[in-house]
Amino acid sequence: MRSILAAVVLSTLAGAAGAADEPRFTVLINGLFAPSSITSDSTRTFNAFAEEGSIEASYDAGGGPGFEAGIVWNFSKSLGVGVSGGVVSRDTDATYTAQVPHPLFLSRPRTAEGTLSSLDYQEQQAHLDLVYTGHSGSFDFSLFAGPSYFSVSSDLLGQPDYDQEYPFETITITNVPALSFDDTGFGFNAGAGVGYRFSRNFGVGVTGRFSRATIELVPEVGKDAVELDAGGFQIAGGLRIYF
Repeated sequence: MRSILAAVVLSTLAGAAGAADEPRFTVLINGLFAPSSITSDSTRTFNAFAEEGSIEASYDAGGGPGFEAGIVWNFSKSLGVGVSGGVVSRDTDATYTAQVPHPLFLSRPRTAEGTLSSLDYQEQQAHLDLVYTGHSGSFDFSLFAGPSYFSVSSDLLGQPDYDQEYPFETITITNVPALSFDDTGFGFNAGAGVGYRFSRNFGVGVTGRFSRATIELVPEVGKDAVELDAGGFQIAGGLRIYF
C-alpha cells in the first residue's frame, strides 16, 4: 500500500513540475493584411447663391497592410487571456456627385460628377480575448473571442471648388478638399490561430481574425453622420516568443 501511495504522490509531483515547466506566456509579433474593403456614403451640404448645395460621395477603402502585437497568459493548461493591438492603413477611392445652385435662377442646380483616389483611412484596434489553446507535438492551436476597441481616422470630401462662365448653366469642378475626421467605438472579434515551435522559446504562427464595430464620423454638428463598419477579416503572421 505504501509503495502505491508513494507512486501516486511522485506521479502527481512530476505532473505538476511538468506543468510548471511549460511556458505560460506567449508574445505575438505579426505583420497583417486586411483583404476586405470598407464602404460608406456621405452627404455634405453647403450654402451658395442663397440656396443649399450638396456633394454626395461613396467611399471604398480597399484592402491594406498593417501590424499588430500582443501577449497571451495561459492561466491553465487550456485557457488563457490575450491582449493585442494593431493598426491597418487603407487607400480609399471616392466617387461624388455635386449639385451647386444657379446664381441667376432658384431651384435650378448645376450637376457635376467625379472621382478621387488615394484618400487616407487608418484603423487602430485593441482586443481583449478569452483564448482556448491546444497542443500537438510542436504545434499549438488556439481559438479566441472577446470585445474590441476601435479608433478610426478617415478622409471625407468637403465643399467643392468650381469654375463657371455665363450663362452659368454648367460648372467645372476644380478641387474637392479631403478633410480628416476621426471617432472611436466598441465592437467584437473572434478568430483562430496555429503556431509552430522550433525551440522551447521561439516559434512562428498564423492567425485569422474577424472583427467588427460600427463607427460614426460626424463632419459637422447637426449634419448627417457618416456610418461605416470598421474591421472585417484579417490574416496575420509572424514571430512567437514563449516564456
